[in-house]
Amino acid sequence: MDIYLPIAEVAVNAPLIVLLGAVVGFISGMFGIGGGFLMTPMLVFFGIPAPVAVASMANHVAASSMSSVIAYGRRKAVDLRMGAVLTVGGILGAGIGVLLFRLRLFRLVGHLLKGKFARPGAPLGEIAAGFETRYWKDSKEYWHMFWNNAVLLSLWGLMSWAIGPVLFFSVYLCSVSLAGGVGLVVFTVQHNFEHSYAPDSEDWDSDAAAIHGTCFLDLPRWLGWFTANIAYHHIHHLSYRIPNYCLAECHNENRELFSGITRIGLRDIPQAMKCVLWDVRAGRIIGVAEYRQQAG
Repeated sequence: MDIYLPIAEVAVNAPLIVLLGAVVGFISGMFGIGGGFLMTPMLVFFGIPAPVAVASMANHVAASSMSSVIAYGRRKAVDLRMGAVLTVGGILGAGIGVLLFRLRLFRLVGHLLKGKFARPGAPLGEIAAGFETRYWKDSKEYWHMFWNNAVLLSLWGLMSWAIGPVLFFSVYLCSVSLAGGVGLVVFTVQHNFEHSYAPDSEDWDSDAAAIHGTCFLDLPRWLGWFTANIAYHHIHHLSYRIPNYCLAECHNENRELFSGITRIGLRDIPQAMKCVLWDVRAGRIIGVAEYRQQAG
């Protein structure tokens, strides 16, 4: 009995695939190894495209791993702290692997080989620096992102080891959720305030949107530090290349250009949150009270 797999765009024998899954699961449970290195080549052998085989195996590995954790957990043989540290390392390694895949590592290798043939005496680092990608501007920016993520994941592992993964991630997720909720409110207010610039696409002007479609949040200095200077959102829209630690300086140097920007303080946020309607004819954001006034 064959079944058609729409993602892989091939038809396979269903009982055979089930049997393969059972055999690989049996071997994984007996020897405590991951079944991906066995199942993925088999799927490719039966005509499944390699990217689909790798992605589909994630479901199988997740199911077999979870069942193994439950089984060994009943025997009190699972070290949660060690598992948390291994998980952090796995996330870091998987992230690097996915990033390399998305960057098409073969393109980088091809770039290095072509550079070596063209300039045999040039060092590989110099040739690699000429490789262009849309994910970062230069090697300095890449290493900034890399070490930022490495330090963050290392702190996850250390805190999980120190106080336990359950307690750490419970506190962490709660604090991140609260901070994310506050961030959503602040971000919404920066674009949705009374008479914010909002014409249709035909009359849209990016510079006018940056000046009149964003507000300047009047935040205390300590809150500006915690929010990465999000108050200067208009500068970000004028040039997204300006880093957050230079936004305030850029605003102060060109203060006369931003005199028409709406300023909103913390006390004004509840009132600004009421501006949720789009006045298409006027090309601006209005509140419900103003709409009722216009309609009446």
